[in-house]
Parts: sequence; C-alpha cells; structure tokens
Amino acid sequence: MNKTTIYFLFLLLSLSQIFCPVLASNKKLEQNSVFQVATIGSLALAVYDGNYDYGSLMKHGNFGVGTFLDLNGEMVAIDGNFYQIESSGKLKSVNAKQIVPFAEVTFFKPTDLPRDFQTNLI
Repeated sequence: MNKTTIYFLFLLLSLSQIFCPVLASNKKLEQNSVFQVATIGSLALAVYDGNYDYGSLMKHGNFGVGTFLDLNGEMVAIDGNFYQIESSGKLKSVNAKQIVPFAEVTFFKPTDLPRDFQTNLI
C-alpha cells in the first residue's frame, strides 16, 4: 500500500467516526420531537392566516393540537386522525388542503407500564 491509500483510508475511517454518531442521534431526535407550525405568540398578535396545509402537517405527527384559517375551530389529532371542532361543537374530519396558522404535533407512542407497577396515590 502506498501512502496516499493509507491517508485516504485513515481519512475515511476518521470521518465515519465523526458522522455516524451524529446521524444516529438525529434519528433519535426525530422520534422524540414536536413539530410546530408558527408560535403561540403569532396567535396572540392576531396572525390567523398561514401558508402550511394539513396534508403536509400530517406527515410530521399523529397526535397534537392546532387551529384553522381565521381561527375557524380547533384541531385535535389522535391516533393519526385529524379533526376540526367548530365553534358550534360540530366535529368533522380535516381536509388535507385546509390551512394551518398554528399547530403542534408529534408521533406519540404510548408506553406500557408493567401490571405490577405501584402508584402511591393513596
């Protein structure tokens, strides 16, 4: 082996040691993160429009809350089903083309507690 080959292999090995842990940690971050459209401060400043649609939002989580264009109801996402609760109390499924001025979603996976798990509620 010549020196160039040895340097190249050393460089390749060094880079793999640097980037593999970084890439692995990003996967963990995606699994335990919240995706947010806008901020609650924008709602406080009466910014009730947006440029993000629910079809895109649904790719970022299966559980969350939000609102609709011009505050036309509240959004609740449970088990990947997105619902709009209108001010009248009527519940309907979200259309993927509806606009999101504010929302927070995550991929929620419940954890099971062992049956003998003790709680000290008494």
